[in-house]
Amino acid sequence: MDGEDMIFESEGASPAVSNPRQDVVVIGAGPAGSEIAYRMAEAGFSVIVVEKDRLDREKPCGGGLQIQEITEFGLPPASVIEREIHNVRLISPENEVMETSISDAGLSTVSVRRSNYDQHLQERARKAGAVFRANTQVSHVRPSGETISVSIRGEVNQLTARLVINAGGATAMDLTGEQETGRDEHNPAVTRHYWLKLPSMPESLADFIEYYYLKELPEGYGWIFPHRDIVSVGVGGTVTSVKDGGISLTKVLENFITNHPIAAEKLKGHTVVHKAGGVIPMNMPVKLHGKSTMVLGDAAGLASMIHGGGIYHARKSALIASEYCIRFLQTGDQGVLQQGGEAIRTYFDTTEKRWDKKLQRIFWNHKIIEPMISKGQADGDIQDAIRIILDSGRSHKSAYDLLEKKMIELTYSGLAEKAESHKGIFDANIKKVFDEDLALHKYANEILLSSTAKRVRAHLGMLSTDLFGGDPSDAANFSIIYEILHTASLIHDDIMDNSTTRRGKPTLHTKYGIPNAIIVGDLMLSKGYSLVAEFSRNTSISKTQILDLLDIIGRSGEKCCLGQSLDIGMASDRHYDNIDKYIEMISLKTGALIGASIQGGAVVANASPEEVDLIGEFGMNLGIGFQIIDDALDLLGGKKANKSVMNDIQEGKATPMLIWALKTADAEEATWLREIVGNASVNPEQAARIIEIYGKCGALEYAQQLGHTYIERAKTIMEQMPDVPARGQFMEIVEILDFWCMLA
Repeated sequence: MDGEDMIFESEGASPAVSNPRQDVVVIGAGPAGSEIAYRMAEAGFSVIVVEKDRLDREKPCGGGLQIQEITEFGLPPASVIEREIHNVRLISPENEVMETSISDAGLSTVSVRRSNYDQHLQERARKAGAVFRANTQVSHVRPSGETISVSIRGEVNQLTARLVINAGGATAMDLTGEQETGRDEHNPAVTRHYWLKLPSMPESLADFIEYYYLKELPEGYGWIFPHRDIVSVGVGGTVTSVKDGGISLTKVLENFITNHPIAAEKLKGHTVVHKAGGVIPMNMPVKLHGKSTMVLGDAAGLASMIHGGGIYHARKSALIASEYCIRFLQTGDQGVLQQGGEAIRTYFDTTEKRWDKKLQRIFWNHKIIEPMISKGQADGDIQDAIRIILDSGRSHKSAYDLLEKKMIELTYSGLAEKAESHKGIFDANIKKVFDEDLALHKYANEILLSSTAKRVRAHLGMLSTDLFGGDPSDAANFSIIYEILHTASLIHDDIMDNSTTRRGKPTLHTKYGIPNAIIVGDLMLSKGYSLVAEFSRNTSISKTQILDLLDIIGRSGEKCCLGQSLDIGMASDRHYDNIDKYIEMISLKTGALIGASIQGGAVVANASPEEVDLIGEFGMNLGIGFQIIDDALDLLGGKKANKSVMNDIQEGKATPMLIWALKTADAEEATWLREIVGNASVNPEQAARIIEIYGKCGALEYAQQLGHTYIERAKTIMEQMPDVPARGQFMEIVEILDFWCMLA
């Protein structure tokens, strides 16, 4: 069989063809095939639709129609509609529940039985003049001069047509001359689904569709769709994850129906009335056209990469294709079909596919979907993103933009949450450091004791002591020292950067003047070293350990100063052409400080010199990854991190996004960026254009990939550490930091 052949499996065939010559042969009588048949017949062309199965077959499908389909194509007849549905629930792997409305402009999702719905579309096409043949198995499709020859298994005569439309569904082979392996990142989903008859429809299901993210399905989900008198219940996941995990979808589905703590309660007393399963291609072939051929619907891999739905996608592809198919039949110009294939690709790439490849990493990653659903219970932006993905006509870019910001927020809130385990003990002790009734102590405590301080560095140091079996109280005392020294650097940093906000409040120099802020920073530096002496007197750690701690503190402070100087120099010299120089700068500024806090915890625990060096390398990579993410806040919003927004742009700071954009943007945009960077009066319109340019040239994706590289290095090092609970806590922090990076 060559690349132009097409084979289907079927049971039997219809009687021999009586009128084999057609303008159009459509293979497949589903939504794509019936829609294109209707439009071509309406335009006056002779159309025959061949379907390998019965025309009223039940296809494995949840049966939900998106609001966008209803907006563009209208509601099906009332006799076809099973139920109107206004709301959606998302249930996390740990059974957190998020609910939101999916109604829009007075329209709601409806559920249908595919047998009834498909027959409705078939009858519409039939009235326009299309002819349908059931149980007709196509064995070969080959060009023959100016026509296409379609062979039917079991028949001598062949169909011939000027145009063949492949709408044969997920199992259809390619008609374009490109093999199935030509699909971009081809990893289809596989599903198993049952129809259940319940004693009565639970009120909790009557007006909801539900998506369940199950621990047993690492790349997929389960669903419950209510119909008139049954519910469609199913599970699905990528073929790769199912095969690699040795997953039986039937077992997962049956366990879900009978044992899931939320779903099973709603499905009590059920009777199984129908079973099915199928494959859902979710990536498009290299080409959607061939000589006198086009590919539509599931055969074109157009189904949603997030939820697998494809009814709207099938009809929309037929709607787009119809214009080009009509022009081709009028002119005979093969180039028109290429234009049609490109139009379909462009539409779905622009509105969905490009963004869904990124969004899939949220929805099919349990460590991300869990906090997102939890946060989404009260977050309107997350709920809006869900509505866009499920039913809106808006591009999924809008959903991605909303959730990209949420991933940054989840990163910071996740870090703060992890640090909570040590924060109580830590905060109780740090209150005792500056306890005199002095103005300078008051100023120091305003930033040092802020309730929004995450204490991440202190937490990392204390975790490091835990990792190597040290005394928790010693770890807490040393972490106080490091937090004070770190806070001193922040005060001085804010002065140099002219930042107005720190930890959700005005910076000290903004409130009390630069001289007072400098003095408070110096006060903290001095106090840090006196606390080292106090620490050495009140613990049993050795003189060697104390000297090692002083060395770590001094060296990291020196590196921080060098990094800050390099940062200032890059900004004043407008040095934006070297990512290695940027990495060197943040290695000194951020990587060294985070690495030192973790190294210090290891020294307190009397870890070996080799272990101290290795854990320091972990901290260095973690710090670099953290800073790359932190720089993105300058664009995506610093609310959750309680930081100034657009400060880096105004100060002319080098960031990965800026370096990449100046390297890859077109000349006009690059020139404009160079003019705007370093301008203290950047306005919202200019900020929006910067984000637009960054998005256009992939600058944010570049930063995400760069951050992920260093976070992955940190992960690899941590995997070599002692297998104790603290290692697992470190790994959780690594994964949290990777939330935003994984969207690339």
